[in-house]
Amino acid sequence: MPCYDYKTQTSCQSDNCGVQNCTWISTSAELGTGVCISKTKDNCDWCDKQGSGFVESSRAYSSVFDLCTLQKSNALSTEKLKCYFNGVKALSCKDVVCTDYKASDCGAGIELNNDNTLKTGSSDRCGINVCQNFGGTCRKNADGDANADCAATDIPCEKDIFPPNTTLIPVIEKGVYKSLIVNIIDRKSGSSTESLQTGAGYRTFLCIDKPSDPCSGKKPPYSTSTTNRTLTILNRNLYDHGPGGSPRVVLVLNEGDSTMHYYSQDASKNVERVKELTITAHDGTSGPAIFMITIEGATKVNDVYYTKNRNPKVEVEFYEDARITRIIMTSTVSAPISPNFNDVLAKKFTFQAPSQLQNGAYNLELSAKNLQGIFMDGTEIIKIVIDDSIPQLLSIAPNSTKIETSSDISIKARFNKQVNLELSVSDGENITDVASLATDDHKEFRKVMRISDGNKRFIIKATDYAGNVLETTSNFVVNAKPLAISLAKPPYGVAASFTFDLFVKTDNNAECRQKLDIDLPYASMESFSSTGGTIHSTPSYNKIASGDRSEHTLYVKCKDSFRNEEKKAELKIRVDPDRPKIITAFADPNPVVDIDLNTTLSVQTDKEAVCRYSLSKSNFSQMEGEFPGYRQKIFGISWAA
Repeated sequence: MPCYDYKTQTSCQSDNCGVQNCTWISTSAELGTGVCISKTKDNCDWCDKQGSGFVESSRAYSSVFDLCTLQKSNALSTEKLKCYFNGVKALSCKDVVCTDYKASDCGAGIELNNDNTLKTGSSDRCGINVCQNFGGTCRKNADGDANADCAATDIPCEKDIFPPNTTLIPVIEKGVYKSLIVNIIDRKSGSSTESLQTGAGYRTFLCIDKPSDPCSGKKPPYSTSTTNRTLTILNRNLYDHGPGGSPRVVLVLNEGDSTMHYYSQDASKNVERVKELTITAHDGTSGPAIFMITIEGATKVNDVYYTKNRNPKVEVEFYEDARITRIIMTSTVSAPISPNFNDVLAKKFTFQAPSQLQNGAYNLELSAKNLQGIFMDGTEIIKIVIDDSIPQLLSIAPNSTKIETSSDISIKARFNKQVNLELSVSDGENITDVASLATDDHKEFRKVMRISDGNKRFIIKATDYAGNVLETTSNFVVNAKPLAISLAKPPYGVAASFTFDLFVKTDNNAECRQKLDIDLPYASMESFSSTGGTIHSTPSYNKIASGDRSEHTLYVKCKDSFRNEEKKAELKIRVDPDRPKIITAFADPNPVVDIDLNTTLSVQTDKEAVCRYSLSKSNFSQMEGEFPGYRQKIFGISWAA
């Protein structure tokens, strides 16, 4: 029971039930009314409740004196766990967002200082501090501009009142600043935890102090910002990936030391306090650096480019103008090759071998210098694999060489090279994906999976890193359980005429026989026209006399030679040549005049049936609409959809 179940000061203070940490808060000394609250738990939800219902004290509830009011809401509050009364009930401050406040309880305007600290807040009951009245509605305004942070119905945005925490981490090589890593830690609500953010929705604002233009005198937002998580420093230029996919100079650093002011804003418009970082940069300290490498038709995996193009074009883009000083392609399958290139000062270069290359692994070695004659930090080695061969399936288990006797199947597939594998199992009617295959090298794959009895087929699609595709199948059989026998035709055991096709299905291969209404030994029963597999059929079956609409029993016995067992089934069949008739069919409402344009279709039939409907098709199998129970084959005489 909660403390709230104590309805008098005496019972609250004595705490005979041992609830613990209870204290009495008086609401009227004159009337002796009050509430017993927990000093350690949230009490707000009790404001409009009689009690927990577990004890008789709920009878002491007064519909007059115990109503949820502002006074009672305040009494249920503790220093750490406050309540907000919205006029109807008490809301826990840990769950309150700005839109929960009445306009009179909201701030008039939010203003931030130049370092993004709060200058003028809302001083609201729950301490959100960034709530502002916009035209009579309380909304969040964490960035202090003239607009509400969130759309009117965006509650997750309103719940996010937590600014991100950004750290710029310099990468320094041999005393030279090479790049900045942008690390952003954030949480999205009071119930979530802080974590490193790698996705979209964050923008980092940057400013460099200039002698005559310090950032401290500028009011955010700064004019320069980026969404990149890595920024490259070349000499005094700070680069990111521009909107067009090319390098963009974000800022020009001072010669020597620069003080960078920075902060991030999240998708919910929360801004963090401005931070500072000192960066040292000089002209003439860095040679050319590669911004992007693009290889025609290639996929990059673990810093290796795979392509099935035997003579791909290689495009190299630098951050700044450069001149190629050396380029050569080496391989174990051919002599060194010197690709063609333009000996000019440029940002982009395209290389291509003079002729088609053999399949194999290649290293494209590249060196360059800039206009000042400063060379790259080292030779760039671009690893390329040329491969236009189809992957080969070396082995797969289970397979047709052995019948599986357990339902828990150990699947193993091995290929001659690294592939991405899509695997599924088909029983001829349904296809099941084999998900989450384990692999250490993308050559061998494994998984233990439960598979039902029957003749199965693996459907295999293996795509290597170069894009070559192998599509093949492999058959196997699972026979772990006793034979299952079922009627396939006529469907539901009801034929439309007295001569019909009779199909019986087994989950594994078997030899089957049948007899209508007489249970005979296997040897004395009638043979199917076709048997031995999983479908046992007799076309134009006519053993039910014309005009006989009674239900009959078809006795079927099958022999499973693998399990050396005989299995029997009693299948109910009958003939019903009359189509079901629709007795009533109507739509309600009709005509449809409501704005949501919805109506209910109701149908009643003269016999049990399953039903479909269509606006344009009269063929039953082509109708797109289905009444409830159709897919489950639940028969009835009355339906609504």
